Amino acid sequence: SKHIFRKAGLLTPDWEYLTSHPGPKWQTSLPFPLFAKSNTGGSSLHLHRVTKPEKLNSVLDELFATGVEVILEPLVEGREVTCPVLGSEALPPILIEPVMGDFFDYESKYRSGGAREICPAPLPSEVLAKIQEDSLTAHRALGLRGYSRADYIITPDGKSYLLEVNTLPGMTATSLLPQSAAVGGFEFDQL
Repeated sequence: SKHIFRKAGLLTPDWEYLTSHPGPKWQTSLPFPLFAKSNTGGSSLHLHRVTKPEKLNSVLDELFATGVEVILEPLVEGREVTCPVLGSEALPPILIEPVMGDFFDYESKYRSGGAREICPAPLPSEVLAKIQEDSLTAHRALGLRGYSRADYIITPDGKSYLLEVNTLPGMTATSLLPQSAAVGGFEFDQL
């Protein structure tokens, strides 16, 4: 998907894609800190922030023990925003502010009070419009239908880096897509 994002003109962090453990002496070309994450699954399971090169091998050991492929990405400093797409419409973006921990991990997503989710995101209108446009571009470039949700980091200078597109985002009444849809005028049952 990241190759498709780049081909579509979307900003996405650099990455390394590992299909197997490269061995204990391997060194990434990416700067630290970085994120190591499973290429499958969701809910930020198997997501690790790695701050030092000497910690990467043990994180890779853990990830590859689960039998998954791994993506490495450098940390992009900024604010996390997500933007759902419903049909052919980008819904209002949501600003995510973790209260527990340094990033929007499993704990901050699912523990009560773990994060503030503010919709619509209190960002400049031109930033919001760009996120919505990019979310539609990503949705279409990937050939998706129905709904999706794109996750971003917005840097202090206003650039939006697309991290990933969730093709099956959560659909409980408190999930991000339904929260945005409610602000966009869709009741949960209607959604």
